[in-house]
Amino acid sequence: MPTIAQVEEQIYVCEGFRVRFTPLKASTKTLPSYDFVVMAPQRWRLSDWKNARLRAYVPLIRDITVLRGGGAPAKTDVQLGNLRDTYFAAKYGSLAPDAPPIAPLAAFPVRPEPAPPSSPSGKAPAKPPSVKVPVSSRSGKTPSRSPVAKARGRPRKRS
Repeated sequence: MPTIAQVEEQIYVCEGFRVRFTPLKASTKTLPSYDFVVMAPQRWRLSDWKNARLRAYVPLIRDITVLRGGGAPAKTDVQLGNLRDTYFAAKYGSLAPDAPPIAPLAAFPVRPEPAPPSSPSGKAPAKPPSVKVPVSSRSGKTPSRSPVAKARGRPRKRS
């Protein structure tokens, strides 16, 4: 059976964050191995992770302290993804993407707008005239009431 320090290291390798175990008895030097090979989901909270993955350690451990990236204990029940981000931020800096520097406007040439197509006479082509087509029924009679008017019981308009 591995020592307490070895189990803490197994958890760090698998989960991506550090923990500190406080044994129930001072004579406890070994713990069961951490047998999970896949990282817990990012959206799990610390309480979910402790309940699901540390069940075998409950009778042997008095306290389990989860550490943030800077080494401080995690005080709240954070999501595991946010906890793992603290390790990245502690090692590499901010998680915010660096904005590229803004180029001066002179660096971008301005293209002239294309001229509209012209006719051979040099004038812009005229729009075709709009034609209004009279609406009539097929039989030449005045149209009957609409289905909505019929449903509402309104009388037909007489012209």
